[in-house]
Amino acid sequence: MSPNLARHEQFLRIWRLLQRLDSSRHPVSDEELIDHLKDVLGLQSLSARTLGRDCEFLVSCGYPIERTLPTDGRKQGWQLVHSDDQDKRWSPPEPLTLLELTALMLARQQLRFAEGTLLWTGIESLWKKLVASLPGTLSDQLEVVDHTWHVVDEKPRHYSDRPRLLSLLTSAISSSTEIEISLHATARRHAGAS
Repeated sequence: MSPNLARHEQFLRIWRLLQRLDSSRHPVSDEELIDHLKDVLGLQSLSARTLGRDCEFLVSCGYPIERTLPTDGRKQGWQLVHSDDQDKRWSPPEPLTLLELTALMLARQQLRFAEGTLLWTGIESLWKKLVASLPGTLSDQLEVVDHTWHVVDEKPRHYSDRPRLLSLLTSAISSSTEIEISLHATARRHAGAS
């Protein structure tokens, strides 16, 4: 079987598995799941080991699937733990994307003027938590992006040069109030011969 066909079959198998678990309010045994998947997908064979790997893959994606023992004493089965909140059904935690991390990295660089303030402490704390939890591949990609994008400010102004702005930000953070800020670039004059 070609790699593309095998991948397609795996996707369909996992999708149908998720649908079957979602439709059941009780744990479904390996045998029932294997029979169901073979029937709906027309598979010749499917092992309990492959089924287990598929279920573990769904768990690693954030789906609340558990291996449980039914109360009626039947064999162990897989179960999708249902939430009463309909907005939370089938919604595993969404992973961070490279675009989101790049945007945050650039915004962080632009807010460097706030170093030494409460605002900067919050920015750095969030950044460190995010970077520490990144998978290796995404971390490597972010490092490449960090060497690609540069925020250039000839003379970054220290936070003490903007006391009103930082006072307003700190007050808004601590009191949870909404503020509107408009930042304007100042024109720089260059001395030189005409």
